Amino acid sequence: MKEISDPDTAGSADRSPAVPAQRTAWRHRRQDHALSAALAKRAAGVPTLTVPEAAALLSVSPEHRYRLIRTGTFPAVRMGSTSAGRYVIPAKAIDQLLDEATDTVWSQHPPLS
Repeated sequence: MKEISDPDTAGSADRSPAVPAQRTAWRHRRQDHALSAALAKRAAGVPTLTVPEAAALLSVSPEHRYRLIRTGTFPAVRMGSTSAGRYVIPAKAIDQLLDEATDTVWSQHPPLS
């Protein structure tokens, strides 16, 4: 997969910060990339997702997902034994969360017939 570079550091000799519009565009490209990767993994049956991929599927920020993982309210497996290790999220946890949310919505608001 193609790596998406940060506009604050990519290609600028003076390392000046990007303007807010560039930063927003960069963030949207990263989110779109994460969502595309997550959907491809789901279609291929890959059993784990990265935190940004799971966040994209759930329409929340990766920062929010990391907070939930650190507080123990969302399942994740830490890969690596150091603090620099990364988290992976079981795809089944995402599927279960989405199924439960769908069941709750349908029980509270049944479809019109």
